[in-house]
Amino acid sequence: MSAPNKLENVFPKDDFETLKPESNEPAMSRNVDADVRRDRLVNHPEHYKQNPNGIEVIEVTRHLNFDRGNAVKCILRAGHKGDVNDEITDLEKAAWYINDEINRLKSERNG
Repeated sequence: MSAPNKLENVFPKDDFETLKPESNEPAMSRNVDADVRRDRLVNHPEHYKQNPNGIEVIEVTRHLNFDRGNAVKCILRAGHKGDVNDEITDLEKAAWYINDEINRLKSERNG
């Protein structure tokens, strides 16, 4: 029995399925295309590149602290993952990170 593919633990099943190449492609092309698709899913996911000016979310969030960066990330990707439930969840996550940052600041202020 072969070991499970580690990518199945990283990507949701639907994303992982999109990595599978078409069977009628030449073997070399299948490997290159799978690598390109995997790179896009890992390094440049579409739901993080929706800003009209072309800036990826990470270009902004890497300059912020954890809570603020995650709040911005969740807000910018909201509505770009294909499902209204995902959009609501992303906005709820953003609110959670903002509230966590507010609580951290209040805690620091109050010593």
